[in-house]
Amino acid sequence: MIDDALEDGILSPDEEKRINSFAVGLETKIKLTSEKQLALKLSRQAYRLNMTELAEFPEIDASVNLQKNERVLARQEVEWNEIVQLKRPKGIWVSGDNYLKSIGRGYAMLTSKRILFDSSFESRKATHSSIQRIEVFADGIFCSRSTGKSLFFKFEIENEPEGLEFALLLKRILINLPVQGFLPTTCLIPEQVVDAEVVASPESESKNIKSVFPKTNPEPRFTFRVVGEHIGDRSYWIQKLAKNEPLQLVREPTNSNDRNAVEVRNSYGKSLGYLKKDVAAWFAGLMDRGKGYTANVLRIRSDNCLIVAVFEQ
Repeated sequence: MIDDALEDGILSPDEEKRINSFAVGLETKIKLTSEKQLALKLSRQAYRLNMTELAEFPEIDASVNLQKNERVLARQEVEWNEIVQLKRPKGIWVSGDNYLKSIGRGYAMLTSKRILFDSSFESRKATHSSIQRIEVFADGIFCSRSTGKSLFFKFEIENEPEGLEFALLLKRILINLPVQGFLPTTCLIPEQVVDAEVVASPESESKNIKSVFPKTNPEPRFTFRVVGEHIGDRSYWIQKLAKNEPLQLVREPTNSNDRNAVEVRNSYGKSLGYLKKDVAAWFAGLMDRGKGYTANVLRIRSDNCLIVAVFEQ
């Protein structure tokens, strides 16, 4: 039941209540690994963040100079790195001609307008509008910027698991889309570390980096579990699916059971089930506002449960 609830990275109060009620009914205590506890915590936070507007986020105290009407929303100790382009090796290699340039260790602060960095020796800032994309890795947070150098906030999950909560808040506020609380499994920094005494030219270093991670297979924006697969002949059609097969997401605003209903169909229009009600509550709004999405088969679990990958167009 816990794995099922965590499948979409969002843990609603109703799901958590059902899990606890089930444990009480079995007269047993729930014992979880530290990794599973963190996954529950992140999924729980993702639900809260998705249900909260920017103006409703609480302010925290921080000894930094702020602009008018600017509020500090979160604070996380990180190593602040800038991603620079070098023609020859220097520092920690990331990809292509891109390397990490460490600015130092200190506190990254998310405000209602900017990301600020404060340490004993350095200070930095990045406006919300400059952040184009955020990716969370097992060793930190990558922020791709439209102007200025892209950033990497390095931290160790094992010792600083709260960094993942900071990452979720960054994604929710800066990208302004619902988030999912998944544990990252890949690292940005490879095992190979290159070090030399060759410094790039200013022209090379000032280039804007739109993406330092070219991907042949882009990561889905969302992954959703399909429910109601046991009804009618849906299980039969799910068994016919192949990995990466295209699927249809169909809004049903006139559905008598749920006006936010989003049906999942195969390429022939056969019904495979629906998105979970808690997920449809916010995803339907994105679809209704004209946001374009495509979907395909991510995987089919051993219990015939369908997991779909959703991509932004």
